Amino acid sequence: DQGRIAEAKQLLDLVLTRDPSFAEAWVGLGICYYNMRQYDSALFVARVADGLNPNNPGVLHNMGLAYRALNQVDAAELVWLRSVAIDSTFASLNLAHLYRDQGDLSKYLDFLIKAASRPIAGRDELKEAAQELIKKRQFSTASVFLNRLLAQGSDSSYVRELVDKYPELNLKR
Repeated sequence: DQGRIAEAKQLLDLVLTRDPSFAEAWVGLGICYYNMRQYDSALFVARVADGLNPNNPGVLHNMGLAYRALNQVDAAELVWLRSVAIDSTFASLNLAHLYRDQGDLSKYLDFLIKAASRPIAGRDELKEAAQELIKKRQFSTASVFLNRLLAQGSDSSYVRELVDKYPELNLKR
């Protein structure tokens, strides 16, 4: 989290030397490789982690990131779908953006709404979902996401602009 990737990798290598069955260490090592843009290695260790801890949605999410970085879009989609089937917390936004990039706007909006509906959804997800819903004139759901955006301390001037432009939005004052 502090950006000290090389140091983290050294520690994880040491941990795995002592206990090669420690799945979370493999997960961390995969994240290190991904951040170092060594996507083949990131994919390899994600597969090891998946073998040690099958059907872990976080591992599947990370595996999908590596596949996507390697431009193996179909493989990324498959593992992300496995991940969201277990727990939508991890890969919904990745799937939304994958479908957006493929031009499948129906699936894009579906997974974007799933991502923004999560309790831990961030500002960018909430804002993106609200914008897309406003385009579809789905003001009620857009209002829910905008209210959550405001509750997170987002810039209220952006939301006020939207309300001025779209009075159909129902925001808490």
